[in-house]
Amino acid sequence: MSDRYTLKSPLKKLNPKSKILATIIFTLITLCFFKITTGLMLIGFMVLVILISNIPFVTFYRAIKKSRYILLIIFILSIVLTFSITIPLYIITKIILIILSFTLLMHTTTFAELFVGFEKVLKPFKEYVKPKKEALKIVMGLKNISIFADEIERTIKLRKKKKGNSKNLKDIFDNIKETINLIKKNTKQKQKQFKKTMTIKSFTLNKARTNYKMKSWKFLDTCYLGMYIILLILIILKGVLL
Repeated sequence: MSDRYTLKSPLKKLNPKSKILATIIFTLITLCFFKITTGLMLIGFMVLVILISNIPFVTFYRAIKKSRYILLIIFILSIVLTFSITIPLYIITKIILIILSFTLLMHTTTFAELFVGFEKVLKPFKEYVKPKKEALKIVMGLKNISIFADEIERTIKLRKKKKGNSKNLKDIFDNIKETINLIKKNTKQKQKQFKKTMTIKSFTLNKARTNYKMKSWKFLDTCYLGMYIILLILIILKGVLL
């Protein structure tokens, strides 16, 4: 996450709303596809966007690597519940594409921009939801997912160094139990720290928020969001025509 401040990307110049809307569109498309050809289209599109972003591929590889334990658990559970290999592969592909999409968003947008951006995106629905409250929940949720993934990797590495490889079944289960408890404890601590930081920076529902300077909507924002809308139209047409 700290790479966000050092990476040079043209996407950093965009208005946060265009990036948020683009991510939402891509996520919805990804959740709805069930064809191999559509999956290949989405993979190709994501590779193109990553190339445009100028963010090294290793950044996205790290994001997937940090999520590998979660992906493995989901994959195993999917096989057990569906008695199939095809559906779990679809599920994992979808999750990886969503991880890549949100990694792109998080590495090119600050938390201040995300908070204000989500608030503005939700404003048309203010009769049904409280934009500020929901924006805060989303930003906290995104950060908590990142903290959780980091803590899983860090805790498992520490446990391996401390305990080594045990062949005893009881020791293995004890290690798993202790690791889960450590992950829970460390995740809660990090979440509390982040919550305090957000409150200090006036990201709270109880105080008036600081008016952060946001990037204005430009032609590049229209082009970027337009790419995703074109992808959506092509996939809809593909579904209708084939």
